[in-house]
Amino acid sequence: MLFEPEAPLDWPENDGGWTVEFVDWMDPSNQERPRPLRPSSGRRWLGGQPAEGALVAGCLEVLDWLRGTEWWPPLDGAVLALETSEEGPSPEVLHQFLRSLAAAGDLARLHGLLFGRPGGAMLPPEEHERYDEVLLRVVRQESSLEAVPIVTGLDFGHTDPMWTLPQGVRVRVDPSSERITFLEPGVS
Repeated sequence: MLFEPEAPLDWPENDGGWTVEFVDWMDPSNQERPRPLRPSSGRRWLGGQPAEGALVAGCLEVLDWLRGTEWWPPLDGAVLALETSEEGPSPEVLHQFLRSLAAAGDLARLHGLLFGRPGGAMLPPEEHERYDEVLLRVVRQESSLEAVPIVTGLDFGHTDPMWTLPQGVRVRVDPSSERITFLEPGVS
């Protein structure tokens, strides 16, 4: 994504595991020490129809700070990739953020919603599905947005490994084939 102008490019599944273990990178011995990985639980596809849009990626908490400012991203027709910080905000924080998006009309304008594996070393992996429940409650039940594809458990944000996501690149989210495809190269 970062070194070759290639498209289309499918976002590969993670079958190698993941971690949120914090290590002090100022300690040179940590530069070579492999961190233990948890098995990947895979992506969770929460329905919707195939859709395309410009990718807008950001940290939930940082995006929330930008609301109402000139730096708020354009979400009309976007595929929003949300991730949480290493502080591990609760599913309730996600619920409040999504309801605010809905109240502003931004949620209804999205073409897709991607959610990274929740960050935070103290958050047990068994809790990750609580975020899925919030996404479904706000998007499907409260906002009746049945067509918006939702995918969770993705590798970007504050877990390792992580994909660096190219802002503004057109992406296709296809629940029927369970594929996320970058339609444009991330570099030229």
